[in-house]
Amino acid sequence: MTLDLRDVRCFVAVAETGSFKHAAERLEMSQSALSQTLTKLETELNAALFVKGVRRSSTLTSTGYVFFEEGRKLLQHAALIETIVAERSSSAPLRVNGIPSVFAGLVPDLIRRFRIRQGTATIQLAAEPEGLVADTINSGRAEIAFTRTTRWGPEFHCTELAAERLYAALPSDHPLAEHSTIDLSSMSDEPFVLFSRGESSRHYDAIIDACEASGFTPRVGSIAHDDLSTWSTIAAGIGVTLMPYLSTRHMFEKVVYRPLTQAFTTPLCLVTHAETTHPMIPQFISATREVIAEMSNQSEGITPVE
Repeated sequence: MTLDLRDVRCFVAVAETGSFKHAAERLEMSQSALSQTLTKLETELNAALFVKGVRRSSTLTSTGYVFFEEGRKLLQHAALIETIVAERSSSAPLRVNGIPSVFAGLVPDLIRRFRIRQGTATIQLAAEPEGLVADTINSGRAEIAFTRTTRWGPEFHCTELAAERLYAALPSDHPLAEHSTIDLSSMSDEPFVLFSRGESSRHYDAIIDACEASGFTPRVGSIAHDDLSTWSTIAAGIGVTLMPYLSTRHMFEKVVYRPLTQAFTTPLCLVTHAETTHPMIPQFISATREVIAEMSNQSEGITPVE
């Protein structure tokens, strides 16, 4: 036999009020539904909890008195457990993971705002390649992660946040750096600094698609595995690349960013596991949307997705 707390709560309400009518009002249910619930409870216990009469009596039997005392203790303990779990959940750290390109341009402002609102919030940050995000979320090493992948399996929940425009990232002494805007086709003969497709397939495809739409396939001159190595390679004058708007908010010596005349974009999303119940996730997503909306008012580089 497995007791249902809702059934116990119905019984205790009748015992405390001494009335089926008043108990039904407290529980916001009909008297007939309450009567059926208690009949089922007596059947499951194989014991009479109320004295039988012409009409349904709220007088307890000796077994009913025992069940009333123990039932009240059970409900009190259940309420205590709920309180403890809620307190610990609200104080549990929110582990935020994701692609390095987001960390420089978005995360500092976002976390400052989020912590002002959630004064007790503890945030743990870790950046890693796109290709590891799914495993990180699936294994429970992070509750939420930034990603550029829009298609996920049913075990994940993905929130699409924005479309980021791609910018040309160039050595500061490159001839194209003298232009205020750049037609992507003018970079067709340049060696590109790229990453392997497995590290971020969606963003990689966005770069390749943009180049091909401009009439060329980029020539890979160097492979870089993160933004820092990409910036360093460009600063050394070894190559050029395309970077999303948020990456351009990071100033790196001897690297300049120029908007393209074409509006090529790459998506920005937040992903969680479908079964994740961390109480701060909705507030985190809301704060992220607000920061992005403010950025979009200041720049054409990012457009919110509603």
